Amino acid sequence: MIKRLPHALRGLPGYVGASLIGDGRMALIVDVDGLRSSDH
Repeated sequence: MIKRLPHALRGLPGYVGASLIGDGRMALIVDVDGLRSSDH
């Protein structure tokens, strides 16, 4: 299940969402294509 990023993390470049993993922790979902095309 993909969820929106928590409010404090929204706007961070390179992340598109978050997912809860089996042990209850949150894993951030990286926007690989977005990172490739960025000027950073």
